[in-house]
Amino acid sequence: MRRSRSSTGQPDLDGTQFNAFLRVEDAEARLAAGTDVISQCEGNARLIFAPRQAGIFLVVATSAHGQETGGYTLMIREFARPLATNGASKSPEP
Repeated sequence: MRRSRSSTGQPDLDGTQFNAFLRVEDAEARLAAGTDVISQCEGNARLIFAPRQAGIFLVVATSAHGQETGGYTLMIREFARPLATNGASKSPEP
């Protein structure tokens, strides 16, 4: 997924047959975000990813134990982060 500093990405992974796990990597394959930050329950995983700098990021959808397989649905939503009048960025509104 391509992200600018002014956008927030929200990947949601619904693992119907396994314990879902998400992570986001930068262009050098370094961890930028991982599941358990927002929620993980009953096979579902969600991240809210707001990058510190613009770039291309890889969303990795896998199982928590790396060995489980099965059906899944991956959805990625994008939200624009509003800018404050003094130029500082604010967190997205719920």
